[in-house]
Amino acid sequence: MSDQNKIDENISIAKLAVIISEHLKSHGIISVLSGGSVVTIYTDTNFYESRDLDFISPADHQKIMEVMAIIGFKKAKQTHKHLTHPDTKILVEFPTGPVNLGGSPIRYEHIPEQQIEGGAIRILSPTQSVMDRLLHYIASKDPQGLDQAREICERRMVNLSAIEKWAKTEAMANDDQYQRIINTCKTAIEKYNKSQDK
Repeated sequence: MSDQNKIDENISIAKLAVIISEHLKSHGIISVLSGGSVVTIYTDTNFYESRDLDFISPADHQKIMEVMAIIGFKKAKQTHKHLTHPDTKILVEFPTGPVNLGGSPIRYEHIPEQQIEGGAIRILSPTQSVMDRLLHYIASKDPQGLDQAREICERRMVNLSAIEKWAKTEAMANDDQYQRIINTCKTAIEKYNKSQDK
């Protein structure tokens, strides 16, 4: 591993995501970054700092474990679902796929790569990440999911019409949740638009 891709205690979650994604790709493994770490990347850790990376991949789990071991990741003894590295406290997990935001599964190749921290990785788009966080809010009624969605809308360009349609048809939000989601996202998007006009 080059010095540029060195894993240490000061590595950012975004940089580690790039290292892992590119390492997996070099071994023929496609993966998509999802979950709370995407919120951290899109909000520049100003709001929510995740300490784990969730990659969804169609690859054989044992092959993933073998490839991850090459760069020093091993299964955590406590949970067995997380992977740990001796030089960072950031955990890595490979949840069961496919990528799903409440409706039909999303094909991995339909999630384009984005430039993050000098590398190209497949990562949920800002709009998809908002949906991912809102899905958590709808299913668990945890307001943190709505807060995270709001923060992304305040900092990144998202597609409100797609979110409106999705919340009603695919996410199965009830009337109260739907109104909260739309009002929250609209207000946040207005704030984002004003910040871009300055």
